[in-house]
Amino acid sequence: MDPITWIIAIALFAGAALAFSKIRDWINSNKNKKSQYADVLKEKLSNGKYRVVTGIFDNYGYQQKSTAWETDKLADDLKSQFGSSNRIRVQL
Repeated sequence: MDPITWIIAIALFAGAALAFSKIRDWINSNKNKKSQYADVLKEKLSNGKYRVVTGIFDNYGYQQKSTAWETDKLADDLKSQFGSSNRIRVQL
């Protein structure tokens, strides 16, 4: 890919809102047979962006995997999932 295409791709990705479907895809591709639930936490940063952290846990509460995203915006589906809370629990 030439440099101009990379710049355009990065600009488009940077402006994209984080969607619940992206988080759900990550959870589905990283869970295993011992996974019981995933917690998704959001934090509003001082720079106006959001940090969204997702962890997959077993039935003892031990974290098996985790990842984080930093984004300018949350997509409507993710906002809806959070509601007035800063945490979503997804049963697996």
